Amino acid sequence: MAFAVNTHSLSAIVPVKLVYKYNTDEALIGSFASIKGDFAYYKHEALKNFKDAALSKKTCLILTEAKAIGSIFEKANKIINIGQISGTMFLKVGTKFVTQTDNTVFVGGTGKPILMTVVPLKNGLVELRVNRTKWIEVDKTYPYTARLTEDVVDGPDLQYRQFEVEYSEGLISFKVKVPEGFRFLSYGVDNTIRGVGLELNDSIVNPYHFKAEYKTREVMNYNYTPDEKEVKYYNDLFDQEHKTDLELKQTKDTETNLLISCPTSELSKADEVVINIASLKTNYSPAGTFTPSI
Repeated sequence: MAFAVNTHSLSAIVPVKLVYKYNTDEALIGSFASIKGDFAYYKHEALKNFKDAALSKKTCLILTEAKAIGSIFEKANKIINIGQISGTMFLKVGTKFVTQTDNTVFVGGTGKPILMTVVPLKNGLVELRVNRTKWIEVDKTYPYTARLTEDVVDGPDLQYRQFEVEYSEGLISFKVKVPEGFRFLSYGVDNTIRGVGLELNDSIVNPYHFKAEYKTREVMNYNYTPDEKEVKYYNDLFDQEHKTDLELKQTKDTETNLLISCPTSELSKADEVVINIASLKTNYSPAGTFTPSI
């Protein structure tokens, strides 16, 4: 039986960096190395002193030495601001709430304060939702008064209910695209909120900063911390206060062999390859606990 042999130049080989997909793509610790002949590769911490590897037409499998799973990932600590995450808030100017009367939006007034939810969209834009069924939208004609509406729209009319968010030190502003360009939601002497706020050479035309009184978190501290801990719990049946619950008594970081896998075809499609990681039962006893155990 004849075999078809495909040959490639070494110049066709490109370095591959491994990533693990969780909430976001989590990069494995790796350093870039290059040698003579324009040949380069990544030295991944996970693959140092690996125990075994297998490569087929469909799957790549690598068995690592026993190590803590947290030791192979780059540390991820990211602050995600409002506009990238959903958040619910009241808006205030001084001590006055942003309110609505007959679906028109005001600063102060006799209407009900608006509990507003910022809903992220694509391209850095957000919607401002109220009571799940309504949107804050500006009129399509000057002076672009802000109103609450339940109308479903699409096409070019969407721009009047999609905003860019700027947030810093408790102050928030919303920028909307109108025929004359981008304008901020702002308020004038009659306290009606309209899409007419503008900056001209650092001069503010109509104030457009609002104080955000959050009912949810204003930011999210995203921190991916992979670990494998053996956990021991404590329960005292004679303790009436904690009779029905368990208390965490002790934890211990453990090291296990990891099985890293990915489709072989992915290795030639991109500079970054998404992998799967399976934690094996290294040093497990027949009872399902680590040996030695805490």
